Amino acid sequence: MKVIIHGGTHKTGTTSLQSALKKHRLRLLDSGIWYPRDGEQQSHFLLNVKRQGWNDTALKKTIAAVRRKGAHTMILSMEGVSTFSEDYFRRLTASLEGCELAYVFTFRHWSQYLPSRWRQYLRRRDSQTLRQYLDRIVQDDHIDCRPDRILDNALGSGNCAVKAVSYDHAVADDGSVLRPLYAAFGFGEDLQQALLSEEPWLHQSTETEPFEIFRLINGVIADMLGLPQDDNYHAVLQGRVIDVPFILGRQKLPVEIISRAREIIPAQDEHLHFGEGWQISERLSRFRHLFTNIGDRPIFPDVPVTDLTCNPAQWQDIAGDDMIRAFAENQLPAILERLEKRRAATAEHMS
Repeated sequence: MKVIIHGGTHKTGTTSLQSALKKHRLRLLDSGIWYPRDGEQQSHFLLNVKRQGWNDTALKKTIAAVRRKGAHTMILSMEGVSTFSEDYFRRLTASLEGCELAYVFTFRHWSQYLPSRWRQYLRRRDSQTLRQYLDRIVQDDHIDCRPDRILDNALGSGNCAVKAVSYDHAVADDGSVLRPLYAAFGFGEDLQQALLSEEPWLHQSTETEPFEIFRLINGVIADMLGLPQDDNYHAVLQGRVIDVPFILGRQKLPVEIISRAREIIPAQDEHLHFGEGWQISERLSRFRHLFTNIGDRPIFPDVPVTDLTCNPAQWQDIAGDDMIRAFAENQLPAILERLEKRRAATAEHMS
């Protein structure tokens, strides 16, 4: 059995890939390739070794069931795999002993990846400014600025193959990452064409979303609940599951809340000249042989210095406003329900 694990990274077209694989799962199965009916959710359940109580029983049962269906290949996709520690990678690879295992990762030039990754943290849980985030990832040697460690961890995990795709070249060459990912998975040309003929390129988030306001309200909510700030960032750093996602980014903030927050916070944005002095591309250079879509080109095209803006406001700047507090309080019941479910699951595992 061939097992392909697409491990992200974040913000590199994972949503489009998962949507395409789920949409065409019956066509894939006709070609001997199995993708779970529940897509991302089932992949997460099977692969997330960070999860409390995870073991390989469900994964082994799934492989046996896939074999009974007559499939020769199983594909799972979970972008969080890219955040696994060396020990987590070893545990996952060991659970697939006897299979022909391949990890496939997509990497995006850091000047676009890091601001996008920061915005993803804000949509889920965190309150730090962009400047704070960029400073911290360097100070903490965070995985977000160490893509080389992802490949090292996968390669050192045991008997497996590792492949990589350059997001930037994929989008420039093909308009999306789907074709080079399908090629890295080993799909034949006819199957690739069939899957690509009707598949859109999805972008879930845009820079017009009120990320800075998500950020500030996240800080207020964390303070109300007595929870630490920026736990999504720290969970990735520490190799654990986030305490509880707030996921403000899944809803449309009321116009009056956006307007009120903008009245309170400073209007003057900070300018960040982002693009010099980072060693990320150099760190990846020793792995260029793993990249399947670059040919003789550099791993990433040349990207000019980017002038980014961010607001320096802190959550404390809006925490005393009655309208903001009322909105934040309305979010608490759903967040507390998620938090209690996580704590109950942890307690059950520990008992």
